[in-house]
Amino acid sequence: MIISLLGLLLFSSCSKNKETQGCGLFNTMELSARLTEVGDASSALSEEETAANCTRYKNAWSAYLDTAEKFLDCSFVDRADLDKNIAEAKAAIAQEDCNL
Repeated sequence: MIISLLGLLLFSSCSKNKETQGCGLFNTMELSARLTEVGDASSALSEEETAANCTRYKNAWSAYLDTAEKFLDCSFVDRADLDKNIAEAKAAIAQEDCNL
């Protein structure tokens, strides 16, 4: 589910008039930077399962999802589906227990 959400948001395009509303290349660059943070945190957690790495992982996902929410209107994908997927992802992240 989270992977499909990543693809939908990261690779969604905008019409030309939406580029003036913050949907241009900066959108993709910012989401890409957040996704890199998720990947780095995921690698750290898989290498060493510590509470600090778990917290870093959760924070990276939260930052990515918060950033993605800013650009929901840029996507040609059904907004209701994206809202639902983001809510589900946030709930899953919140349930992750970092008390290792």
